Amino acid sequence: MLELHGLDVELITGRTMPALDEDLRVLLFQVVRELLFNVKSMPVLIALPLS
Repeated sequence: MLELHGLDVELITGRTMPALDEDLRVLLFQVVRELLFNVKSMPVLIALPLS
């Protein structure tokens, strides 16, 4: 993500993530990817914590 889009992405979790079925994993990936692309369009944003 950093090389292609200039976004330094870090995932920090305080616990083990539950196992998700394939459809839910794909949906989650697509939602987070869209969020990151939207963040890219806001150049004044330095950090976006998600919890």
